[in-house]
Amino acid sequence: MAYTFLFTIGTTTAAAVSAVLLAALYASSVSQPRLHLSFWRALSGIPPVLVGLLVYMLFSQAGPLGFLRWLFTPKALITAQFLLALPTALALALRERTSLPRDMEDFIRVNLPNKKHQAYLAHLKGTLPSTFFVTWGRILGEVGAATLSGGAIEGYTSTLATDILYKTNLGQFKEALVLGALLLVVSLIPSVFLELSSYGASGH
Repeated sequence: MAYTFLFTIGTTTAAAVSAVLLAALYASSVSQPRLHLSFWRALSGIPPVLVGLLVYMLFSQAGPLGFLRWLFTPKALITAQFLLALPTALALALRERTSLPRDMEDFIRVNLPNKKHQAYLAHLKGTLPSTFFVTWGRILGEVGAATLSGGAIEGYTSTLATDILYKTNLGQFKEALVLGALLLVVSLIPSVFLELSSYGASGH
């Protein structure tokens, strides 16, 4: 259980951090963020099992990346989680970019033409923690992508969510409930963080 817990935290954190950093760079570079926002917001609702299927086809022996032999390994699992997290992270980063006041946009464009990227990135920096936790919560409890890409191999690529499913199928309901309670506690972290952040920002 300890390995599964640490593995889940490690893989989801690596995937979410990578997605958030790439999203910040992307959002600070585009010239028309509203157009990009609509696209990535639509993709953020893609079913996880389709992402898992895509990764499976990429890394299977007949796939274009089969030579890497990543299928059913932590690398394939992190890839799937990253691809699942990326649209959400991009949508959140782009939404924050579009919230920049028009006069600030004009100021940056006129007075900082060679430093626009750095200025937009500085604007996004403050929202990176909240973007991370929302993105992390998106991939923490999913099963489809994790199973198709990592194989849910116990002690190797199983996550808390896939382990709950495995224990339930075996009739080990006590163990499944313990894992479920652990997953519930961990999944509440993003909500608690965001609530505390909004409470602090309101000045109370």
